[in-house]
Amino acid sequence: MHVSAAWSCSDGCKDNDCDEGYGRCLKGCKPNRDGYYCCQSGFYGRLCDEPCPSNCKLCINSYLCKQCTRGYYGRSCNQCPEHCYQCSSSSKCSVCYVGYFGTTCTEQCPSGCKFNYCEKVTGICRVGCRHNYDGLRCSECKRGYYGDDCTETCSPGCIDGVCLSNGTCTRGCNSDMFSGDNCYIKDDTTDITGESETGSYC
Repeated sequence: MHVSAAWSCSDGCKDNDCDEGYGRCLKGCKPNRDGYYCCQSGFYGRLCDEPCPSNCKLCINSYLCKQCTRGYYGRSCNQCPEHCYQCSSSSKCSVCYVGYFGTTCTEQCPSGCKFNYCEKVTGICRVGCRHNYDGLRCSECKRGYYGDDCTETCSPGCIDGVCLSNGTCTRGCNSDMFSGDNCYIKDDTTDITGESETGSYC
């Protein structure tokens, strides 16, 4: 038996049409409503006036949740591990926050990843590398660059423009114009002792 009296249906029932005995909405819900009684998120009951448990979007009663808010899981909406956006248990995360990866999102993406975004299981940079970074995990500097953030340029005296992380030319210097591990350009000027002054980059 149907009943259309407003007092017997929740305000979320379409056309105020609900089951007379239980109050379940029979023609569906109004927009942004859900459940048997077409309640707003976070509420339950025949008149949708009872609050769901904390961090619960859709519940059956005050202790049984059907859908938790992001970052929470289970019938009681327990909190997911830190940096975990969506999980099914305290030891299994399905979606990590940007910048993290791993089973429970405890590992940080390599600093060279573009937009700080990496694949959840392997940590591989899925959208490429930041400026001057290279490699599958964007953990290396591109040829010709070095430094903690790959912002320093190798000396133009380095063969093939290749240098180590401290600027030392990997394959030596291009010519006799350059000297030292970093292949500084030679400076022909001398000081009063007759010794060559420290060289400089080109």
